[in-house]
Order: sequence, then structure tokens, then C-alpha cells
Amino acid sequence: MGVNGIYGLSGSGLDIESMVKVGMLSKQSEYDKMQQKFTQNEWTKAEYLELYGSIQTFNNSTLSQYKLSSNMNARSAYSSNSDALSATANATASNMTHYVEVENLAGAAYLIGAHGDNGVKSHNKGNTDSISLSAALFSEIGTGSQATKTVDNIVKTYNKISADGVEYDPDAIAFQFAVGDGVNSGVISSNENVATVSASADAKNGTHTVTVDSMDSSVELKSSPIAHVVHYDSTGVTDSKVTENLADIAFKLNPESTASDETLTFANLNYTTMYDDYDAEDYSDVVNAPSTFTTIANDEETLKNTAALAFTISDGENSAEISFSYWDIMNGATVSDLRDKINNAGLKITAEYEDGDTFTLKNPDTGADSKISIAVAADTDDNHVGTNTAAFLNSLGLTNTATGEIHNNYAAGETVEDTGGTVTMTIDGETVTVDGNTVTVDGVTYTAVGVGALTVTVDQKIVSVTYQQLLNGYTFNDLASDVNALGSNVRAAYDSVQDSFSFYNSESGSKNGVVLSMAANTDEDTVGDRTAEFFTNLGLQSTSRGVVDENFSSTFHAGETKTLKGEDASVKIDGVSYELDSNKITVGGVIYNFTQQTTAPVTVTVAQDTDKIVDKVKSFVEDYNKLLASLYEKYTQKPSSGYTPLTDSQRAEMTDEQIEKWEKKAKEGLLYHDSTLGRIIDKMRDAVSGRIEGLDSDYNTIYSLGISTTGTRGQLVLDEEKLRTAIANDPDAVYNVFAKLDADDNVNGTGVAQRLSDVLNSGMKAVRTRAGTSADISEDSDLNNLLRELQTKMSNFKIMMNAFEDKLYKKYDSMESALALLGTQLNYVTSAFSS
Repeated sequence: MGVNGIYGLSGSGLDIESMVKVGMLSKQSEYDKMQQKFTQNEWTKAEYLELYGSIQTFNNSTLSQYKLSSNMNARSAYSSNSDALSATANATASNMTHYVEVENLAGAAYLIGAHGDNGVKSHNKGNTDSISLSAALFSEIGTGSQATKTVDNIVKTYNKISADGVEYDPDAIAFQFAVGDGVNSGVISSNENVATVSASADAKNGTHTVTVDSMDSSVELKSSPIAHVVHYDSTGVTDSKVTENLADIAFKLNPESTASDETLTFANLNYTTMYDDYDAEDYSDVVNAPSTFTTIANDEETLKNTAALAFTISDGENSAEISFSYWDIMNGATVSDLRDKINNAGLKITAEYEDGDTFTLKNPDTGADSKISIAVAADTDDNHVGTNTAAFLNSLGLTNTATGEIHNNYAAGETVEDTGGTVTMTIDGETVTVDGNTVTVDGVTYTAVGVGALTVTVDQKIVSVTYQQLLNGYTFNDLASDVNALGSNVRAAYDSVQDSFSFYNSESGSKNGVVLSMAANTDEDTVGDRTAEFFTNLGLQSTSRGVVDENFSSTFHAGETKTLKGEDASVKIDGVSYELDSNKITVGGVIYNFTQQTTAPVTVTVAQDTDKIVDKVKSFVEDYNKLLASLYEKYTQKPSSGYTPLTDSQRAEMTDEQIEKWEKKAKEGLLYHDSTLGRIIDKMRDAVSGRIEGLDSDYNTIYSLGISTTGTRGQLVLDEEKLRTAIANDPDAVYNVFAKLDADDNVNGTGVAQRLSDVLNSGMKAVRTRAGTSADISEDSDLNNLLRELQTKMSNFKIMMNAFEDKLYKKYDSMESALALLGTQLNYVTSAFSS
């Protein structure tokens, strides 16, 4: 087939196809040489990639283990009681003996259900042999009456479900509860010291911000230290002596008065609120009582019958009058006497005071029922008892500890009442009314235990079962499967042999638990009661470390949350106590696993694991020799003479088996004396033979450890006895020679394994430069660039060959046409002469 179609029909006798093929032979030979060169370089690239892969695997996987201190400086740990605990040691562990006591093991939260005659099916309301959940909830369940509902603007007819004579929508929730594990699901509080939190199963998931602004508390009035009482007049400090006498705190006698005078004059004192850091030069915080003077006849009867200080104190139910006469004041009445009078008054209120310390009043009741009321006496025309008493009370600086209010507002004839604190709480910015110390908002129950802020995340995993599911035969096994599919650490199991349903947390410790929240009842259905009754009938018991907790209540109620937490392990290691949420801990490089409580300390002895170190050195020698041998094999394999890549025409004349054998021979010696590979081999041998600088030890080469080289190819040989001697003399010798890292990144100060790694990284970089890292020739590398260049040349040459072939066809076509014309003319002449 040529340019003009089919040839050789003109009768010229020319075999144009053969003539064209002969004409193309030189061009085809030239193209075949280019293709052979392309294939040769493609094979060489593949050989480099194989080299790259073997070096990379050795460097990343094999060699890395010889850099680890846990291998090259291995430790072993021996437990004197392996039944109670086992131990392993890493390279950082010191060679010494540890003393361990296992006081308690960590336990997981585990609720195991009643079994046998008291099992799940025994509480079925329907068929007592059935494992269907419907039998446990209803006596009978079936199809009810027809009803209609509109779905997507289409009126559809459906059957209601009848359960114990009541009809329900098939899609309505018949049974619902939430499962939490205390960590990843359920209700998580950021601060359980402020509030404990639970949620019913119908609570929406989300995050809430909560503050407990004040707590239900007793009222307490506490003074400044009596020793800090400071008195003022217009000139400043007049008296700051340490005293507990009421006369020195509340009054000042007229300096001109004497015991022989017929009358005595008393003045009430000014005061400050008596903070420790008061400024004597700054009187701005001084509270001035009215300037009052009381003059009293200086006789015993008058002084005894005239009140100098008087007030009525009440606890909200009962009251008592507390008073001191001028005679009492003049004869040394003290704050201790005030304390005793209040304590002997028959009230709930108690007074506390020690010499020089604070004076405190307390009512033990809490909240609004806790009261301390002080009614100051009124002044009379001839006695400013009220003003004196108010000045005295104000001078004490009594502070309500629940509110922080400092009282300096006592006045003659007036009453000051203090009450205990009540719980105030803000949830998501809204102040809520708290009943006692608990409030429920949107299905989440908050119980205040302290003042502060917290965030609450509700992330409940809900199990909901519809009436349709019940009718379809939803079983106890389905219930367990649905719990296990929630994605929490809580697992459920139904034991059909024992007829027992159980819950447990797969993780131990007090932060992990089992949290079960019952649904609340709705206006349409008592789903909460139904769910709670089922859980109650399970007879769940809390068990930990093989012991049943008799205090756990197995009775559930609608909307209620029950939380069971795991238990922490408690251990002592070398006298130091640890609380753990699992039975495992690492201390001082030793990993302890606890399996049993102990009655006496267990010894754990850490020592160097010589056998493991020796085995690792053996492995290194074997791995190194294997890699080096494989590299030498590629480097020293000579090419097979006369074997080149096959051309297409050669392949067409051979069988598949012949092609395979030929190409195997043709691929030999592709990296023979390759300079890149040769440098890698040389540097590998240098890396293992050099001395490790910076070691203060005779063991600073692999040769000092008993490793020598043999043969011209540098294979390593180990003298095990010499190695063991080195380890005995210098326990860190193997680690230092193999895995030491130099602080200044000096290659001469690094161990053999790191040196080798540097050599191999450098070698891989050289291979990447030479051949890339994949079969894709679009990468930038020497061979890829050459292959792309050959590809372009071959493509261009192919175009030229096609054009040349077309030219030959046209040439021979013209020749054949000319011969055909000559033949016609010859036939015409011959015919003419023959006639």
C-alpha cells in the first residue's frame, strides 16, 4: 500500500513493497539504535530505583533501631512478685532496686444485671420467654386502627399501633435513654467543685455557661482583730494599745475626772474600720460618732444600774438583751465577757473570741432562715447609751462573710439584720430561680456545690426505640447493639444464658464511668416511667474489684440520671504515692503493670540487659553485611557481551521464553563500576570504621567492641566474648559507639548508626539526581532528561521516516506508471506491424 493505493497491477512486474522496505532499511536501523539506547537507559533507571528503594528501606526501617537507646543500652526489670506486677525498663532507667506497693487496683464502672429467676424476662409483662423489648414494656402490642396524615402534601393512610389498649403513632418514641461515659459523651462539667450536672435523655446537646454567684450559707459576722482597734479624735490617733477591755475600746473618761469626784464623764470614741493597712495620716475612712458625753453620779448603785452598752440580739426566733453597766465597764469588763453573755443567752447564735483575735457571731442555720439581728438601745435624756453602743459596734468592723458587707451603720434605737446566703445561679446569661441548691433547665439539672463559673457540655448518646420497632420485634440483643454503636466507651451486653443485661465502661479510673439518663415523661406519653421501670427491673448492681456495692440503688425514675464512676489505682513506688486511672504507670524509666494488690512491698530490680544488646549488635552486623553485599553485587556484575535490547523485528522472531532469557542477560551489569554506587560503598565502609570523637573511654570504635572487617569487600565479623567484656567494663559503650549524637553536629562525634544514616541520605540524594525516584520520566534527573531527549528524537525521526517512506512510494509509483505507458505503446506498435 503506497501513496496512490495498490501497486503491482500494471503488469510492470515491479514489487514496490519490497523495494520500499529495502529503501527503508538504513532509516529503520538508525531508529532501532535510538530505541535500543532508550531502552538501555530505561533499564538503568529501573536499576537505580531498585537501589534507591533498598537503601531507603534500610535507612528508615532497619538502621533506625540501632539509634535507639532502648535497644543499644537496653535495661531489664525483674519483679519479685510477677502475680502482682510486671515491669519493663527503658534505657533511661537506672540500675537499681525499686520498692512497690499496690494498695488498690484501678477498676472500671460495671453495672451487672440480675440473672436467672430474677433476670430480664422474669419481669416481662407479655410472653415471659420472649427476648423482645415489647414484652418487657407491654402485656400486648399489635396493629391498631387506621389513620391518615399528610406527608409532602400527600395524604397517606397508616395503621396506628395498639399497646395495652392505647393507640400510638408508629414513629413515636416508646422507650428512650441516654448513655454517657463521663469523658467522651454524656454531660461533662468543667468544674465539679462549683456544680454537679446531669441531664435527662430528652435534653438537647450543646454547651452552656453557668455561674453560681452565691451559695446557701449561714450568716456570720466577723470583726477585725481586736488588737487592731485604733481610736481617733480631731488631732489624729489618740489610742492604739492592744486590749480587750470594753472601757478601752468603747469609752474615754474625761481626763479631769477622778475617783473622788461626785460625777464621772464618759465620752464615746471615734473609730476606723481597722484594716491592717490603715494610713494614720489619712482620716478619710474615720467614722465619727456624734460628740456625746454622759455624766453620771459617782456612786456604786448608780453606776451599777445605768447601762453603758446595751443591745438586743435575735436569731430570728428568740431574742436576748445584752448589756454592760458603767460599773462593769469601769471594773474591767472584756470582749470575752461579751462572748460569754451571748453564748449563755439561749440563742442559736454563738460567739467566738480568743485574746486579741477576731470577734465572730454565727447562726448555724442556712439560707434565709439564718438570721442575726442586733437592735441598738435608744438614748435617754441623761444617758447616751445607744450612741455609745453604736459607736462600739461600729468600731468592731463586723463583716457579713456571706455578702462581704462591712457594718458601720449601727445607730441608736435602730436595728440591723443579717441573713444567710441563698443560692443564686446564672445559666447562659439568664438568672434562674433555684429551689434549695438545685435547678433544672431544658432537661439539664444543675446542683450547686460552690461559688464560681463552669461550662457544661451536653453530648448525650441517645437510644430511642419507636413503637414500630417494638412491633417489628426489637430485642434485648438489638438494645445492646444500639448501645455499643453509640461510639462511647460504655458497652452493653445481654447474656441469654443467664438472662442478664449489663453495662460497663471499657476504660478504668474515676474519670470514666457509666452514666444512664432516663427520658422524661411527655404530655402525650409516660415514656420516662416506662423506660425507668424497665431499667429498675434489670436489677442492676454496681460491682468493683469483685465486690458488690450494697449502697447502689437499682431503682430508676423518669428524667433521672444515675452515674457510676470507675475507681483509681493507688500505688506507692519508692515511698511516693500515685493515684492512677489505669493499672499502668511509667516512673523513672520503668513501666509498671499492676495486676494484684500486695500485702508487702514488691522489689523491682533494674539491670542492664546484656543479652539484648549483644543480639542487637549481631543483627546490625548481619543487616550491614546484607546491604553491603547487595550493593557490591550490582557494582561488580559485568555486562554480558553481545546482549543488547531487542528491536521490534528481533522480538517478532523469538518466543516469549527466548525474549525473557535474552533480556535477563541484557540487563546484567547495568551499574558495573558505577561511580554513584561506588561512592556509597566507600563511604559506608568509612562510616563504620572511624573513631567516635569525644568519648572518655577506650571503647570508641566498632573494633574495640569486637567487630572487625574481613575480605576485600569489608564484611563485618563479631567476636561476641570481646563484646560482652566491653559491655561489662563500660555499660554505655555500645550505645555511645552506635547511637551517640554530637551536640555540635560534628560528624566525627556521632555514632556509627547516625554516620551510616548520613551516608545513605547523601547516597539517596545522588541517586535522585541521577535517576529520580519513580518510573515517571517527567522528574528532573540526568537519566530522565536523557530519556525525554531520546523520546523527542525518536518521535521526530519517526515523522521523517514516514515522510521518506511516502517519498519512496511516490518515486516507485511514478516509475510503475511510466513502465505501464511504455508497455501500452509497445503493444500498439507490435499490433500495427503484425497486421
